[in-house]
Amino acid sequence: MTDTSRTVTDLTTNLFQNGQAAGSITPQDLRDFIETCQTKQGSIYVSTPVSTSIAVAGTYVEGAGTYTLSTSPTANEFDMSVNGRLRYIGTPTVNCMFTASASLEINTAIINKEFGIAIHKNGTLITGTKMLGFSPATTVNSVNIHTMGYASMATNDYISVFVTNMDSTDNLTIRNAQVMGMSLVT
Repeated sequence: MTDTSRTVTDLTTNLFQNGQAAGSITPQDLRDFIETCQTKQGSIYVSTPVSTSIAVAGTYVEGAGTYTLSTSPTANEFDMSVNGRLRYIGTPTVNCMFTASASLEINTAIINKEFGIAIHKNGTLITGTKMLGFSPATTVNSVNIHTMGYASMATNDYISVFVTNMDSTDNLTIRNAQVMGMSLVT
């Protein structure tokens, strides 16, 4: 029989009830419990930087670049079927914590600009994940920005990093980035 990841409500309502008869918990119930407690996780990183076009100052766009699915540790119920999108492929729907870090660099010699990153689920902002950083005033250097957030993930939902130049339409390059997701037992 296939081991099944379940919600906490499903476990306590159907498999591990108060007052159930002695011996009614089966080996399969315990395997399902172990499967449920195994963290679903995955991460992607920018392996080749590419310029991200900024058409409107202050508007977030999906960050360009070639991304790679991390293999150490091997992703569990996450994959990357589309470049730059960390996708949940498990069941049931789970709550996940996500983190994203990026080193952004402006593609011109223009300085004194504010950059931002945010995490989006299925192309929609995860509230509270917008974070900003300011480029150095003396030279063009990378601006390191980190954010995190929570989202409920159903099968095939994905997250990705969006970036913006708050002050102009000068394009940005994500020099380095790491996006990580990890489920919570709920």
